[in-house]
Formats: sequence, structure tokens, C-alpha cells
Amino acid sequence: MDDTILQEDLDQAWSYNSDLMNTMVKWALELQRRGAEFDEETAERCIGLGERIATRLELSMGANKRRAETAKKEADKSAKKMTHYIADRAIRDAVSRLDTQLRSQTPQNSVVAFVVAMSFEHPQSNDKQRDLEARIKAKMGLSILDASDESKEFAEKVGVFEEKAGELALEFAIEDAKKMIDENMRKLAMARRTL
Repeated sequence: MDDTILQEDLDQAWSYNSDLMNTMVKWALELQRRGAEFDEETAERCIGLGERIATRLELSMGANKRRAETAKKEADKSAKKMTHYIADRAIRDAVSRLDTQLRSQTPQNSVVAFVVAMSFEHPQSNDKQRDLEARIKAKMGLSILDASDESKEFAEKVGVFEEKAGELALEFAIEDAKKMIDENMRKLAMARRTL
């Protein structure tokens, strides 16, 4: 079949889908009405009409199926992009709030808050923040935000994700602060020995 004819048939099938169904119904009613007066010429005409309608309906259903598959792929791709964006944003916000969160817990974490504040005010703080964000994302993954899991509303999933991101940011910041303090204490001990 020529591509232009195929395209014309597809266009007609898309735009006249309901007309085709109406024509099929009319054709079936006409066959029932004629019943006894059913002759060879009418049969050929009805068979030809039925074949054209069936072909166009088949083309239309195929085109609709392909459009639905394409739309689903695009929706999945958009959902994945949105999930990554929301996850990145939640993690970035958790890391940004870290300094304030540590200062609000001052009595317990005053040294940690000081160390984190110093490391975030350091010239390489953007690199440290990005590293912290990457560690959080690697640890958490995106399974919490899985759209196929319908046990919770998406907003609830985002809330849980943000909460866990905040907890991990705090945990990693405390680990980093401890490592930094231990390293500095070792350096200080070594410096004392050399004196």
C-alpha cells in the first residue's frame, strides 16, 4: 500500500472514528432490514463496505494503541525526571537546613554544629555540600518515591523522603565532624610529640 494512501486512511480513521462506528451500525441495520430482499449486488456492496470499515477501524485501533504506548513512555519519563528533581531538591534543602538544625540542638551538638558551620563556611564548602548530597542520595535511592507503590499518597512519600534525608544529613554531618575532630586531635597529638 502506498504511504500517502496509508496516511490518508490513518487520517480518516482518526478523524472519523465515530462516523465509522455509526456507518457499521447503519450497515448492520440495513442488512437486517433487507433480510428477504438480500441479493448478490447488495451483498457485494455490503461486504466491500464492511471490509473498508474493518480496515479503517483496524488502522485506527493500531494508531490509537501506538499513541497510548508513546504517551505512557513519555509519562514514565516525565515521572522519573520529576522524581529525580524532587529527590534532589529535598536532599539539597535538608543539607541547607543542617546548620540551623544543629544550632537548635546546641547543648548536645555544640561541637558538631561548630565543625559543620566551619566546614560549610570554608572555601570548598560547595564541594562538601555536593558530596554530602551525593552520599545521601546514594544511601537513600529513589525507592521511597516509587510512583507504582500506591500504599501512600505521593505527598506523604515526599514528606517521608524529606524526613529521612534530614536524618541522614544530620547523621553524615556528625560522622564527618567526628572524623574531622579525630584527625585534628591526631595532628595535635603528633605536634605535641615533636615539641
